[in-house]
Amino acid sequence: LISNDAISISFLKGTGGAVLPGYERIGFLDDEQNISVWKDENDRYIVMNGGVIYAPESCAELFYEYENLTSINFDNFNTDFVTDMNSMFEDCKALLSLDLHSFNTSSVTNMSTMFKNCMNLAGSLNLRSFNTSSVMYMSYMFDYCQSLQYLYLSDKFTVDIVTNAFFGPGTAPLTRIKLLSASILTISRF
Repeated sequence: LISNDAISISFLKGTGGAVLPGYERIGFLDDEQNISVWKDENDRYIVMNGGVIYAPESCAELFYEYENLTSINFDNFNTDFVTDMNSMFEDCKALLSLDLHSFNTSSVTNMSTMFKNCMNLAGSLNLRSFNTSSVMYMSYMFDYCQSLQYLYLSDKFTVDIVTNAFFGPGTAPLTRIKLLSASILTISRF
């Protein structure tokens, strides 16, 4: 329903009968017609529900190859039951930033290539809410993220599997990871 030509996607709380100026309702994501999808003429999408929008158990490739996507608003997007985030944002080449502070990843087992090829994801990425204690697969998680400089992590981000996460064919030998403290990783170029 949401085209991979989308420029932005926002998950918001609102009533199904809402009228959004400049947007046209193009359908629903659920059979009960509670989660409505709206689109404007510039390929900006709003996904709206009166209650919480629960992410599917598998978010694998959810935004895969959304190459024009510059922003995603997760204000009303609950990840409590998600177990797979493999390639969730892979090839979102135009994505400039992500606010994932509300993500609950305690049940996620696969984060491989989650941000791979997000080449314009710049500055810092706050992953302090990420709990990777259940994660078994995290290879190439940040491969080809050339603009990413800082990661903010909590002590629930398992650091013993970080090597494969950062050093893939698109990062090594251009990137070096240095652990500055328990909560900040810096990516240094040489």
